[in-house]
Amino acid sequence: MGWPKDAYGNMIIAPSHGHYNEHGKFKGFLLTCSGNQTTILDHKIEQQVYVNEGYFWACSGNMGDYAEFSVVDKDDVMGLFDTYGLEVGVDVLELGKFVESQYIDPNGSPLQRLTSPTEACVCSGLYMRTKYENVGDRTAYIGVTYLWLEE
Repeated sequence: MGWPKDAYGNMIIAPSHGHYNEHGKFKGFLLTCSGNQTTILDHKIEQQVYVNEGYFWACSGNMGDYAEFSVVDKDDVMGLFDTYGLEVGVDVLELGKFVESQYIDPNGSPLQRLTSPTEACVCSGLYMRTKYENVGDRTAYIGVTYLWLEE
């Protein structure tokens, strides 16, 4: 009979908890977010990946602080800059937003899991963007970990 397989041909070992094959990677980042400003981290994807889920936590911060997670094109990888009148090196095209306005508890947010019903394809040359909007005087810290599957 054999093991069941997903759409990519990987064996599904524990369907209730997703599947993680030898090409699954966890990539984490820590951001220090100074008061009264926006902090952005863009991580360039070097080879096509499929984003499955992620985790984040926050420490300190202010009432009204929020985080957002998206995929952006900064280098016209998708060839859409002319269509929208954008300029490489100046503009950023947001292609998809996984989380919009995730408000942060100013006393700290414990580890939170963010999941997607399917793996989202992110092409080589695009960026995984983490944005933290700090609306008060206190410095905040946010830890972010993405899970993606490489081909």
